[in-house]
Amino acid sequence: MHIGHLRNLVEIWEFTTVQDDYGQPQRTYTKLTDAWAEIRPLTGKENFYENMEVTSHTHKILMRFIPLPIDSTMQIRYGGRTFEVVGSPANWMERNIHLTFNVKEVFEKDKSI
Repeated sequence: MHIGHLRNLVEIWEFTTVQDDYGQPQRTYTKLTDAWAEIRPLTGKENFYENMEVTSHTHKILMRFIPLPIDSTMQIRYGGRTFEVVGSPANWMERNIHLTFNVKEVFEKDKSI
């Protein structure tokens, strides 16, 4: 991995549930950390399903190893873009050098939080 490729400063957000003033569970995200990463687009699709446009873009995000338990409930944010982590990150050869994430980009109309 070349340091020059890690030119995107991304934020890693963790899904949490807190209680609102009425004691009801409120879904939210909490920022864990920032990391330098490379974002590679893989595929993009636009389909119509039941008179609704469904857009799907997948990416691969590479970054140096960080010792955090990252799972599919987390998000990676870059600029105004949000990516949902799909599955667990790949730790290259289990050497704790870098992580590879498969992610799906979330668009404003898809966001429920």
